[in-house]
Amino acid sequence: MKVHVPAFPSVYPSLKQPSEEEASVSLRRYMNFGAFASFLQTRRLHFKRLDQYMDDWAEGEYPAPQTRSFKGRTPWDGSARRSTLVNCWCLDLHESNAMWKIYGDKQAVAVCTTFSKLRQALMLLPQPQPHLGIVTYINHRQDSVQLDLDDPIAPAMHKRIEFAFEREVRAVKLWHEELLHARVAMPDDARPSEISATVEADTVWSTPPMNLLTFVDEFRTSPFAEGWFHQTVEDFVKATCPQIPVLKSGMAK
Repeated sequence: MKVHVPAFPSVYPSLKQPSEEEASVSLRRYMNFGAFASFLQTRRLHFKRLDQYMDDWAEGEYPAPQTRSFKGRTPWDGSARRSTLVNCWCLDLHESNAMWKIYGDKQAVAVCTTFSKLRQALMLLPQPQPHLGIVTYINHRQDSVQLDLDDPIAPAMHKRIEFAFEREVRAVKLWHEELLHARVAMPDDARPSEISATVEADTVWSTPPMNLLTFVDEFRTSPFAEGWFHQTVEDFVKATCPQIPVLKSGMAK
């Protein structure tokens, strides 16, 4: 099925931005050592497609009462979960015990930055750049919750209230924007008048290599980590990006 997809606006209503004070609060990406090593060696942020997140059945979905009103058809022909990829961070003044436990426990590392620094780093990437915003947590079963159907990023920027402890910030890649950008770059005689609304993105997408020194403040090792793990992370960072300090978690004894 082919449908006309208009050019997306540069600002989406659901893309919640932080206050000036929040923009300078610590932003952390918790990860296990394998993911951390890949990040450090490739200098890339890795994005995962919404339908690949298995911990939440409502990930990338419209609220249940709103979905029932679609009567068998959903916006973008049901492809929002398969054409949206995200990279997730945690915005909080303090480290999260729960996030350390979820992302590697004794062998976890947190990449530390701020919202404003990450936003600036994303703005240096080629167009179309990923969007960055704060996730809004909602009750997916309440009739009063209605997402804007003209805002294709809305399903990615809303999660169930049960996950509010994550205090999540998301960088979001919309695959329709990638196709629209490629379409504009085509010669007039080769440019299709329409693009598919049922497009599927690859399950993983990565940014081009980034200059980590422009946005990473420090790396922190898990408060549950043993001494050998902290030393391993420290040695690995010294060999790959020695300018960035490695510290133990502020929660450690």
